[in-house]
Amino acid sequence: MAIDPAKIGYDPTTLFDKGNPNELFEIHETLGQGAFGLVVRATYKPTKELCAVKKMKFEDPNDAIDIMAEINMLKQCVHPRCVKFVGSWQDGDNGIWIAMELCEYGSILSTYEATKQGVNEEQLSYILRNVLDGLEYLHKSKRIHRDMKAGNVLIRSSGDIKIGDFGVSATLQKTMDKKNTFVGSPYWMAPEMMKDVPYDRKVDIWSLGITAIEMLDGKPLDDNYLM
Repeated sequence: MAIDPAKIGYDPTTLFDKGNPNELFEIHETLGQGAFGLVVRATYKPTKELCAVKKMKFEDPNDAIDIMAEINMLKQCVHPRCVKFVGSWQDGDNGIWIAMELCEYGSILSTYEATKQGVNEEQLSYILRNVLDGLEYLHKSKRIHRDMKAGNVLIRSSGDIKIGDFGVSATLQKTMDKKNTFVGSPYWMAPEMMKDVPYDRKVDIWSLGITAIEMLDGKPLDDNYLM
């Protein structure tokens, strides 16, 4: 996959592990499908670990740049409250596989959609303590998540809470403590992110507050809530 290192700021070949992912994984079932490919439940044969694996294909190598940025972020985020990165592999000339630890119970979003109700205050307190622990780590590492919402708060069968989906996360440079890129999910987005003004770590706290309301209500916010 030929991508100019100058476009991403590092050598993309350093992101990938060695080996053929088709031989390294035993695929069990499809968990979801997106624009670029599938998410599957699979066993990583070398360690027997169950993983959630993104299998993606790109016709244009430049379409893979955002995914490579996500891989680069995942490799650097090592914390009990962040979904563990297992590895990434190239699949032929235009394929990328990303393996993460499997959060067996899915997201808080999928939980309240299945139960048709929100969490109680005790459950909310437990979830928020864990998410704040993860956000503190990210912020001390000069990173912003930028897309906090119930769909990105994941649950393991052990009850552990994990922050997932670093696809729009940003790293704060030492010389610049604010970003001004428009990314994220609108209903959860802090006001400064909707304006063409710089923003910082505080946008994650705003989004987590909106997420707390979402988790209690058992549904995403609608337009009337934000008026």
